[in-house]
Amino acid sequence: ADGQTLYFVHRRTMDSVVQEDIYYLPREGQQWGAAVPLSDSVNTHRNEGLMGISPDGNTLLMWLDEQGNGDIYKVDRTETGWGPLQRLPSPVNSNSFEGDASLVNGGQAILFASAREGNVGHVHLYGEPFHGGHWGNLDLWVTERQPNGQWGPPINLGATLNTPFAERSPFLHADGETLFFSSDGHYGLGRLDVFMSKRLSDSSWTEWSEPVNLGTILNTPGEDWGYKVSTDGQTIYGSRLLISDSLNQYDLFEADLPKQLRPETVVVVNGEVRDQEGGVGITAELHWEDLDTGEEIGTAHSHPVDGHYFIALPPGRHYGYYATKAGYYPVSEHLDLRDSAQEVYEKTIELVSLATLAQEGRALPINNAFFATGSHTLQPASYPELKRLAALIEEIPDYQFELGGHTDNLGDMPSNQALSERRAQAVRDYLVQDLNVPPDRVVAVGYGPSQPVADNRNAAGRAKNRRVAFRLIH
Repeated sequence: ADGQTLYFVHRRTMDSVVQEDIYYLPREGQQWGAAVPLSDSVNTHRNEGLMGISPDGNTLLMWLDEQGNGDIYKVDRTETGWGPLQRLPSPVNSNSFEGDASLVNGGQAILFASAREGNVGHVHLYGEPFHGGHWGNLDLWVTERQPNGQWGPPINLGATLNTPFAERSPFLHADGETLFFSSDGHYGLGRLDVFMSKRLSDSSWTEWSEPVNLGTILNTPGEDWGYKVSTDGQTIYGSRLLISDSLNQYDLFEADLPKQLRPETVVVVNGEVRDQEGGVGITAELHWEDLDTGEEIGTAHSHPVDGHYFIALPPGRHYGYYATKAGYYPVSEHLDLRDSAQEVYEKTIELVSLATLAQEGRALPINNAFFATGSHTLQPASYPELKRLAALIEEIPDYQFELGGHTDNLGDMPSNQALSERRAQAVRDYLVQDLNVPPDRVVAVGYGPSQPVADNRNAAGRAKNRRVAFRLIH
């Protein structure tokens, strides 16, 4: 997703035996470097098909034919390399062909192609001759991640996209609405052409605009499929089998995407998750949510070795995001993209271990607790953050939690002192009255402007000083 690594499948024939393995190309300046094979935990004596990679670069989706039909597998990056292959369970995989899978940004859904019952038109199995190819009648499907972490019942994307013939390689851009896929059922130039369609509703997977053929800039009389689009929407990558290629070999292609075909602009948030005490990058799970609705938008993981993370977000929302790791407090931040024109944000997330909080009595700001200017009324966008704080209070039963209200130095001292006390009390009231935290576990204190953490001479510093923080006390 950051455009610095290209993963692909390399096919070679040795002693009349076809072998397919997964390689990657690192970007070196404006060029691609030498191809490097993935580890033996991924590349085996079998043929491995690569279908997609998560936006954070830490999960691969693969295709293997272990049970005679072809199924979707995943493999996660670990501190020592790529981990073991994991077959996705039912209902994602069935007794029919499943493949061409891609993760929807945030990992909240998987798009894939399948020959299962419920497709548009008659059943034609993958591999049987049909309509000039061997793909059968493949339709595009989606499965959504459920609150319990499992994958839900697959949903057919509907007859606007799917035909009685083959639809393949769905890829939904990080803008959440622009879908690229290949089809030999819609009118085109060759066997498989690349098309684009727009998702018309965030709440529906069956409402799409009429597919648009991407034309001769990408499509040929041969097979064009497997295309992915860069996060910035300017470049498209894919594979192509020329009809004149007697060796039946696919080549990789890269092309500039015409402006009229580009997805909507997205905002990139990247940086590093660090241990605040040690200053080193650590692996953590990142979650982001819509603060206005409370909806969780997606998840990502920081790199297991260096802690780097990458998130792509559609603009127009007020996002909260937080990082979780066992033994650490889930530090939160927020990013208001409702009126922002900025396209790249670099943010370091520092996690503090629960042991450090307990031993040192360090105060941590509750970053996503929101109040209107001069008010002590909690805004609803604060509720997800306070629910996480309530969970922490329950997790550490041997400590009392002090909620400290703080202000900047503008205005008179008595007013600031009173406001800091009321805001701390408002947080306590919500924890006790709405989240059933025992009253003796939390105490509210106001400090006014007496404990600044930043320079009050500028707006950014004053914003950091206006806060409610918590610390553990015996």
